[in-house]
Amino acid sequence: MEVKFVTPTKPDAVRVQKRAEKINTTPVVGTPTRKSPVRPLSGKPPVDLPEGQEHGQPKIYWHHKCRCDACTLAVRAYNRALLEKKKALEEENRK
Repeated sequence: MEVKFVTPTKPDAVRVQKRAEKINTTPVVGTPTRKSPVRPLSGKPPVDLPEGQEHGQPKIYWHHKCRCDACTLAVRAYNRALLEKKKALEEENRK
């Protein structure tokens, strides 16, 4: 069995293109930085809950599968706080 080597038709300089150098790398003060888009709220109606429980708590979102705006915002705030706490702990461990 013979192995044939294919010779490239284009020279390497044509095939590999370098990225253009960035001219202005410092950010302009006052311009908004690019963020990931914020997920819109679902706007679904609240789920009926048992007596004594209120909307706007993460546990309602998780256990009762309520996707109303209040519960969704509560979960987002909870997750954000948890993430900040985790980052602060990592920073502390690094020092």
